[in-house]
Amino acid sequence: MIPTGSRPARRRFGGGRLIIAAIVAIVSIMTYYSQRAPNPVTGEVQHVDLSPEQEVALGLQERIQAAIAETFPHGVPEELEG
Repeated sequence: MIPTGSRPARRRFGGGRLIIAAIVAIVSIMTYYSQRAPNPVTGEVQHVDLSPEQEVALGLQERIQAAIAETFPHGVPEELEG
């Protein structure tokens, strides 16, 4: 039984949380659409966060790793690791 004069505790959904979630969503969408750049090879618009120099460096690194994996499909022998 609830004593007279007291109210049961009400759960609030927290309007502050909803506002924070909306701000995060808006900033995320703005960041996503501001990171667009046309690809000079394909002409398509890409959403990227890398500079062209970083993209080339990443491609060269992957090229080396792919060559090693193709040369040694079962892993690099211990005598060659170093």
